[in-house]
Amino acid sequence: TPIKSLNQNSKLPRGAELTAETEPVYLNVGGKVYTTTLETLRKVSESRLCKMFDGTLSIALDHRNMHYFIDRDGKLFRYILNYLRNDRLILPKVFNDHEGLLNEVEYFELSTMANELKKIIKTKSEQAASNSLSQQQQQQQQQQQNSNNNN
Repeated sequence: TPIKSLNQNSKLPRGAELTAETEPVYLNVGGKVYTTTLETLRKVSESRLCKMFDGTLSIALDHRNMHYFIDRDGKLFRYILNYLRNDRLILPKVFNDHEGLLNEVEYFELSTMANELKKIIKTKSEQAASNSLSQQQQQQQQQQQNSNNNN
């Protein structure tokens, strides 16, 4: 169901009914504030995030602003939250912190996301090794050509 729909008479958005699962939840992750829902945070039942927000594990609540505090990497948490929202890993074309993200994902016990990241890391590692080998072969060919030219 859509969160907002237009009232046909007034053309103004009409707010959806909020439930405990869909009401906004405010998180401070490493100093970066995120807004999400319990539904999103509890999406993977075996994850640490689910356990934090179903009462199994305790979590700090900053009573001044009513934000839950998680002492983790706030910059990388956006990819975790988007994974939970979209059921797939979405990274920018230029992203160089796969190992750091994997560390965060493993902390939050998101095994499927971790497996996807490990595949990406393995592919990047294989590509880097292949590129390195290709560069070595090119250098050897260049040395042979230089040697042949000198003879």
